[in-house]
Amino acid sequence: MNNKHSIKNSISSPKKEFFLSIQARMRIFFGLLFAIMLIIVGLSVMYGIPFTTFKGEYRQHKSLALQNLGLVADLKKDRLLLWMKERRGDAEALCKSSEFRFCVKELSNAIQKYSASVVSTL
Repeated sequence: MNNKHSIKNSISSPKKEFFLSIQARMRIFFGLLFAIMLIIVGLSVMYGIPFTTFKGEYRQHKSLALQNLGLVADLKKDRLLLWMKERRGDAEALCKSSEFRFCVKELSNAIQKYSASVVSTL
């Protein structure tokens, strides 16, 4: 029995030595260190480095999108102001028309007659 027990220990001991050996620990440590450094570099490229002028891709895309939205808003404002200027010109031309003045007088007379008839029925 002692032979079987010593055989089992001699077979399983290299596995234990492999995981506990300094070489294995160094491989694991350097592998984890390399992975962590890759993650840090990737995150800093994507999101930037805090308290520095390096923005990162995310912030650059965000500022570019906000700049584009500002340009779109300026274009919409210019179009709206142009539309309002055109409508003001149309209103001025309509007010200068003699036919429009006649229609307004007729409409105001009709409103006065209607309001007088409604007041008299009350």
